[in-house]
Amino acid sequence: LFVLVSDPSTMADSGGEGNGHTPGSPQSEHEIDVEKNNQAKEMGEKKHVPLRNRILRKKRKHVPVWNIYPTVHLNSADINASKGFPTNRISTTKYTIWSFLPKNLFEQFRRLTNFYFLLITIITCIPAVSPLNPVTSILPLVFVLAVTAIKEGYEDFLRYSADKKVNNQEYKVLSQDGAEVVLTSKDLKVGQILILEPDTFVPADLILLTSALEDGLCYIDTAQLDGETNLKTLKAAPCTASWPRDSIHQKDSKIECEEPHEKLYNFNARIHADGEVHSIDTKQLLLRGCKIRNTPWVYAVIVYCGRDTKLSLNQKDPPSKFSTLEKTMNKLVIAIFCFQLFFVIVSAIISAVLMAVTTKDWWYLGSYSQVNPGIQFVLQFFSYLVLLSFLIPMSMMVTLEIVRVVQTKLMEWDREMWEDPKDDKSGMSAKTSNLNDELALVKYIFSDKTGTLTENKMEFSKCSIDGNVYNSPGEGELKHFLQGHHWDPKSPVSEHPDVKEIQPVIDFCYVLSVCHSSVAEVKDNRIIYQAQSPDEIALCKAGQVNGFEYKARQADNMIVDIMEQSISFKVLNSLEFTSERARMSIIVRMPDNTIRVLVKGADSKMIPRLAKDSQNEKLLKKTKKHMRKFSKEGLRTLIVAQKTMSEEEYLTWQKEYHQATTELYQREEKVEAVCDRMERDFQLIGCTAIEDKLQVGVPDTIKYLLSAGIKVWIITGDKQETAINIGYSTQLLKKTQKQVILNVTDEGYAEANANCSNLIKTAIDQHKSTTDLALIVDGATLHYALNTENRVDFYNLASRCNSVICCRVTPLQKAQVVALIKNSTGEICLSIGDGANDVSMIIEAHIGVGIYGKEGTQAARASDYALRQFRHLKRLITVHGRYSMIRNSAVIQASLYKNVAFFFVQFWFGLVSGAGAQTMYDDTIVTAFNIILSSAPPLFLGIFEKDIREFVIEKHPRVYKSVQENQPFRLLETFRWFAQGFFHSFVIFWVIYAVHRTSTILDDGTTADIRVMGFTATTLGMAIVLLKIGIETKYWTGVTHFFHWGSFVLYCLLAILINALFSNWPQAYYAFYKMWSHPSFWLTFALGIAIAMIPEVIYKYIQRTYYSKSWQILQEKYAPDAYIVFNDNAVEEFEGHEVEMVPQPIDNESEDEPKRISNV
Repeated sequence: LFVLVSDPSTMADSGGEGNGHTPGSPQSEHEIDVEKNNQAKEMGEKKHVPLRNRILRKKRKHVPVWNIYPTVHLNSADINASKGFPTNRISTTKYTIWSFLPKNLFEQFRRLTNFYFLLITIITCIPAVSPLNPVTSILPLVFVLAVTAIKEGYEDFLRYSADKKVNNQEYKVLSQDGAEVVLTSKDLKVGQILILEPDTFVPADLILLTSALEDGLCYIDTAQLDGETNLKTLKAAPCTASWPRDSIHQKDSKIECEEPHEKLYNFNARIHADGEVHSIDTKQLLLRGCKIRNTPWVYAVIVYCGRDTKLSLNQKDPPSKFSTLEKTMNKLVIAIFCFQLFFVIVSAIISAVLMAVTTKDWWYLGSYSQVNPGIQFVLQFFSYLVLLSFLIPMSMMVTLEIVRVVQTKLMEWDREMWEDPKDDKSGMSAKTSNLNDELALVKYIFSDKTGTLTENKMEFSKCSIDGNVYNSPGEGELKHFLQGHHWDPKSPVSEHPDVKEIQPVIDFCYVLSVCHSSVAEVKDNRIIYQAQSPDEIALCKAGQVNGFEYKARQADNMIVDIMEQSISFKVLNSLEFTSERARMSIIVRMPDNTIRVLVKGADSKMIPRLAKDSQNEKLLKKTKKHMRKFSKEGLRTLIVAQKTMSEEEYLTWQKEYHQATTELYQREEKVEAVCDRMERDFQLIGCTAIEDKLQVGVPDTIKYLLSAGIKVWIITGDKQETAINIGYSTQLLKKTQKQVILNVTDEGYAEANANCSNLIKTAIDQHKSTTDLALIVDGATLHYALNTENRVDFYNLASRCNSVICCRVTPLQKAQVVALIKNSTGEICLSIGDGANDVSMIIEAHIGVGIYGKEGTQAARASDYALRQFRHLKRLITVHGRYSMIRNSAVIQASLYKNVAFFFVQFWFGLVSGAGAQTMYDDTIVTAFNIILSSAPPLFLGIFEKDIREFVIEKHPRVYKSVQENQPFRLLETFRWFAQGFFHSFVIFWVIYAVHRTSTILDDGTTADIRVMGFTATTLGMAIVLLKIGIETKYWTGVTHFFHWGSFVLYCLLAILINALFSNWPQAYYAFYKMWSHPSFWLTFALGIAIAMIPEVIYKYIQRTYYSKSWQILQEKYAPDAYIVFNDNAVEEFEGHEVEMVPQPIDNESEDEPKRISNV
């Protein structure tokens, strides 16, 4: 409840204002206690919190209460206990036992339909205005709420069970007297020292103190955090790595940490140990959720517990996404409510007018005839509001939710979308069901390249060294070259007669085998490399094949077998690769005792850092030429360089670097500045070229998507030549296609911006009439194209293109491009990627699709749908998405139709009964109709409905267009269903009224009263509703038949039960039997069905014969029992044109039966 300083720079600049804290210096223990007390006071002064916030408080993201994080004392429980650290209990549940009911109800009644029916239920409880028993509204509402509550409760119980398992996990803790004590995870506290063993999950955020390996090394698996299965290496700080196990509990040390935040790969702290201050960063941080691997034992101290851990701070609720269909449905519900309100007012006016004009002479009504017309209007208004409230189907939302969940399961069960058809765990996963139908409306697809379109299996293909191209380095070409020159690793290179030829090759191989952060594991007498990037593994393997085999890392020494001779390189500093740096540098002491800086990185980052001498410039010119050649072949390139440092230069730089790494605030900025000064004036060695092959089926998938009317964009960080080559390989670009290439040189902001604007406007003018256009733009140009003054023109140009390739883009630019198209067009955009750099793009799009990649599962975790291969996207969109739109539209339309057809009869009855708001229907039938009797047909329509089979969709991409334009749920189609419901309600009542208006005499001499008339209406209504939905059903299964027609059987059984129990239903006693036994019912039944259904059949015949839709043509062409087929020309011209269908006899010998792919 107070403002928190979350930016370290803000805190540092403020100088600890208000508490005497100076920049860069930690608070004293006294200052920390004062700060804590002040926070406690401010938290104690609680303001009024609205009810909604109090109920939903659990949902709000936890924000740490620290202004400056208190100092952590090692193994000092008493001191740490007074600092207010949170417990380590983890809770990811949404509810508690006490908050479940109120909170769940509150959230459910936030839905407009549920709140509406709550008001109706309240009105039905007022006897003066309600024509129905309150049970008719209470029971359906309770049913809807209960189904949703059970679903929510079950999901929350699963979360509770998972939390309980984690909280009760046992760990070994080092006590203050040195004994090992076993505690559960929930009982762990900040400052305690944990003893971790192999394959143990880390329960909190810890700082590594020491381990069983030399120099405090520790191997971890972070798959639970980022999905990366490769091992990572941590190393204890030098001051703690040498601590003996038996004296760790005696150490009087303390740790100063920055305040908790959610950035997994940023951490700054410092430890006071043995009278010295040492820096702590992510290299010593064990995050909660990672697993100890290949390390016999580890000692680590807890610094962040429970809600303060980085994993907990990263647990955010995904953004709420609503489909176009759901938004349209909400508008439709409001429109129906207005329609209902109109007839409610009309009925109330009729009742008031009758009261004022007619009933005053009806002496037999007694005092009722003297009621004031105004009061009568109010009473009848509420009565008819209840009576016609069922025009909005109460169970529609629950039915739709169930259907969507089943649809996601059908996606996950589809073997065609499994990477391995025999492994049920290799399929896709759906993170949401709200967007199933949205998949059918996709107009734009934004795709990453590496790992999404390609396999991300890197192979070292070619390289350029000292201006010479080597075409087979992956097969040991460099090794053969050195062996051919008789080079001996033990002899000084400078003394070799061919030193000028072999020195660049040796230096190149040094970079391959030393400049990396890979971990070497020995399995089956063979070295296996694990690294964060597949590129690093490919480079290590290249060094291995060429005689420079990286064997292991022992403390600060990297052991490399060079031509089968073991040589050690002492690592002085390692400047790791990040997406922002796009390079990695390592400072090593070479075997000849010289200090070298070896570096590899992207050419955009490395070329400006090369020395500007004539020899370098000449070599750079050749290397650039080779890089362009490699890029045109679709290869990924990296610049390789080095430089030599003197001992004095290194010591001076190391002093600055150490000072920067011990800063508690703004450490990253200061370290980067120091590194930037060092990473200059490199001598170019050459470049690498790595091949990343396309995934299976990518070209066919992109071609299909383009044919389906979807515009595909590739957004990648690769060079322009590589991106264009991939464009041709994937069939996104065609040789016959006109291309617009936008490249702006960096010549000052104003000039570059103006140049970009001119290029865009020129391209628009030149290609006004071009129909097939492709756009290629690089990241530097995109920076200006997305500016406010250029973005409209850039959009106008890009929207005319069928294919767009954006290269050299940053993760932020990826999201900006998606946002531009999404906000400018209003069309549905889908983003697909596999890496952490694609997460922002995936979140920005309407639909995010992640690929389970080799760079981790960050993209898959942030997505709405996660796939194994890019080719599965075609089936996800055009088969499952298309079916979901057809099915969900049918659920909504059928639900609205059945309620209008069944319940609007009450209005017609009011016209002939003085608008008295009396109900024709039995209350039990009304209740059962909403919950049971009419729910099955829409439900199974939403699960099994399909217009054409899967293989037909995959053969004809153009059938996706009709659904893409939202034809199944367009206004005209929905109005047709509504109008038919209105007409059928008219038929149901007036046919019954025409037969029974002269008081039908029954067999026992009594007349057919309102109950007989009511059961006649419900029976006829059920029959017509089921027949209508049956006519509209395109795909029948045994399950569909059973539940569809079983609904009518169930209705009859319920009616018989009601009529047989006199004590419970005295008004309906025996009415159903009388109805069935009289010929007038059968006349009414036959006449009503004929009048209602004959126009339906005629309409269907005319529409299908003379105005066929695309799916109907294909349905008949591929019908299993068809006697004729239509020629391909007819099928290819179905889109909105007159189709000449030429029947041809089936030749079973010449035409193969289409293969059935699967039955979704």
